[in-house]
Amino acid sequence: MNAVQAIKHAQSKITDPSISKEEDALMLCWLLHAYSDIHQPLHTTAMFSKTLLPKGCRGGNSIKTKQGRNLHSLWDGLLGKDNKYQACHNQAVKILEDADLACGASVTGIESVCRGSNWFCKNYAYATEVRAHLQRLENDGETDVVAVDLSEPYLKRAGAVAEQQASRAGWRLAKVLGG
Repeated sequence: MNAVQAIKHAQSKITDPSISKEEDALMLCWLLHAYSDIHQPLHTTAMFSKTLLPKGCRGGNSIKTKQGRNLHSLWDGLLGKDNKYQACHNQAVKILEDADLACGASVTGIESVCRGSNWFCKNYAYATEVRAHLQRLENDGETDVVAVDLSEPYLKRAGAVAEQQASRAGWRLAKVLGG
């Protein structure tokens, strides 16, 4: 299943009174996971290139960066690498204190959320410097993706977008779950 199908499946099961508590808990976990994931821009799209990425970039996994393994892992790590409870709690509190980050959280339809995330991907994750780097490689006849050295402004914008999307995911999940 893709993320949209997994979310719809989990939602249908959670509202089904005939499922066991264990299955209900499992479906809730899948809903939380998949619904949050679609807010990370590289989970909703892929970029293709005739010679470098003929099968697509696999959500940024095939685009190497000098700042990390690849574009996808870089974006996954923008909220921090410390997954201990207190660090996650502090990061969540920081994000939620910024009321501007709740902007756009009223949209909860899965397809609309994916379209929004796709827009963020095209405009931020696959920003001009990433596309220009790949275009230069392709123009030079390269057949392997050489790591892109992302600029400080790119990384700052990406961090802000990641926080914004994490906040939206939280607000939207609360609405989806009836909070």
